Amino acid sequence: MDLAQKTDATIQQANQRLNDKIRNLFTLASALILTVAGLGYFIAKETSSYWILFPIFCSISAFVASIALGIMLFTGSSYLYVDPKTTIDKYLHQKKSARFYVNVWASTYCDTANKNALVVNAKLKRINYMNKCIIIGLAILGLSFLLLAISLTIPQFIHLAQS
Repeated sequence: MDLAQKTDATIQQANQRLNDKIRNLFTLASALILTVAGLGYFIAKETSSYWILFPIFCSISAFVASIALGIMLFTGSSYLYVDPKTTIDKYLHQKKSARFYVNVWASTYCDTANKNALVVNAKLKRINYMNKCIIIGLAILGLSFLLLAISLTIPQFIHLAQS
């Protein structure tokens, strides 16, 4: 019984840590969306390089996908809690020994802990997808800035070569 309770407590802590990570990724992705949109608008306006809006849009789309995955994680996961009264009420009419009830309780606790472990593992996998979306968005953004820098410096090199 003690093992089941410790397992459940550990799984609850893991679930809470993952929920905190999801919230942090929400915050990061939200901040990145606003920052990238502002940078894209400023760069397109100041340099007349409107082609940069396409990679900016792709980068923002990756951040939005990360947020969408996080929303699905919060709405789609069903973490279970054990109610001892419900378990005992279910078997109360059978007039069994206290040992029977302890065994039923421990079994129910273990089953719930196993189901919750599956929820936590699935959540961890999807958090990794959220991370990948953010990394892809940042990579696209970095690549677009590199291409922008190249496109802005090439005319200067051509001008220097002609003079």
